[in-house]
Amino acid sequence: MFKPIAVVAAVATMSAPAFADAPLSFAFAFSYDQAQLSSQDGAARVHQQLLIEASNACRKVPPSAQRGVDSACREQLVAGAVKKIDNPMLTAAHSGRARAGS
Repeated sequence: MFKPIAVVAAVATMSAPAFADAPLSFAFAFSYDQAQLSSQDGAARVHQQLLIEASNACRKVPPSAQRGVDSACREQLVAGAVKKIDNPMLTAAHSGRARAGS
């Protein structure tokens, strides 16, 4: 069964100097197969997909001079999603990645 979750992120924008101090808030929706969270491999796959989708959601929009993924935004989204899903295997997959520094 696929289960959707939503996480709200507030990240600082750097693309427009007039709004540099104003955080940008947006909702992030992520759907995952709950059955995958019953194994370490499945939880790792869900975590990897979460990282990919959070990276896509956090891509900076032109005319930003620093295109790419805002890692603070991605980490906030992933950590929020892991906390909201509240599954021990997914939490372990996320904690292992954080300890490995990747």
